[in-house]
Amino acid sequence: MVKKFYEEFSRKTTPEHDKLLLQCVSEQGLKKIIETIYPENTFEKIQYYETFYLCGARKGCRKEGRVVTNFPKRFGISYCEDCVYYDKKSAEKWQKPEEIGKFNVHLIYQITERKCRWFKTEVICKTGRDFIVGYADLLILYELIGDCIGVKSDVPEENAPREIYGPESNNEEILVLVEVKPKLDSLGTVIRQIKTYYDCLKETEYRRFHSEGRFKKAVVTYSDFSKDIYNLFLNEGIYLIKFPKQEQSSNKTLDSLIP
Repeated sequence: MVKKFYEEFSRKTTPEHDKLLLQCVSEQGLKKIIETIYPENTFEKIQYYETFYLCGARKGCRKEGRVVTNFPKRFGISYCEDCVYYDKKSAEKWQKPEEIGKFNVHLIYQITERKCRWFKTEVICKTGRDFIVGYADLLILYELIGDCIGVKSDVPEENAPREIYGPESNNEEILVLVEVKPKLDSLGTVIRQIKTYYDCLKETEYRRFHSEGRFKKAVVTYSDFSKDIYNLFLNEGIYLIKFPKQEQSSNKTLDSLIP
């Protein structure tokens, strides 16, 4: 095991590997990765829990028994957006809103913009006992910006829920683990490697991305692959991305760029 770790720690990457990695971290490469995972006009569904109440207005509510949430407060009393009593003289006409429970709210966004916030290379991957199992090629944090196009809730129909409005836009962070493989020599080896690195990283400070379904896996390659191979990787939650092979201008590696 120690010998295997030493080989992993001291192994040198090939010029072809480093060239592909440099392509990945270029502006166009970073864009290609996230647009493969989240193509144009992708819809993202966000789910959260929220407490719902019946409106506190005894009179003036346009819909009796109205369900409210995210409502304003005046004089310490809550009311829904359509209520018409806004002055102090009407305060006695209000009553404390009745809580009816917490329900799921589903916000649907259309992604309009994708930004790379940062990326890290040679990311150390450890087990729970701090044993180093390897170094992941690339870890990227993206920000997705989208417009809210629909909101639904699970509030029971008998409570006559009003329409729920989500925020007009939404910003969400996505973490992408990338392994660089110029040649797909062994499918099983590649899948096992990236899944192992993922399992290590999801137990670190990045665990919230995993628990919220915002931690993605991708393999970038020069190799051609069939639809069956693509689906095999996708079934494991891995996006397989083909990059165009550039003309070989030099044999520079990442190590050779360090003074």
